[in-house]
Amino acid sequence: MSVINLVGDFDADSAKELTRAFEEAARGGGRTIADCTGITFADVFLLHTLLDANTTHDLTLAGPPPYPLLVLLDGTGTTDRFTITPDLHSALDQ
Repeated sequence: MSVINLVGDFDADSAKELTRAFEEAARGGGRTIADCTGITFADVFLLHTLLDANTTHDLTLAGPPPYPLLVLLDGTGTTDRFTITPDLHSALDQ
């Protein structure tokens, strides 16, 4: 299992670095948890990266999801594409 902490703004500039983090986690095998509580800005580049990661391995988004992520997921109708837990502890217990 891998945990990736998402902190700060996520846009085109950070998409490649985040993609590399998810690729590295996938190489380790098992489940990947993205702790989303530190996200302060999220755009479609983050959404695309999360959707890609979700198709390549078992991805859980640990919340509570911050407002920027909620708006992105709700606005694009993709909330149900992810497993979202109320907090990191809950994600680790799954």
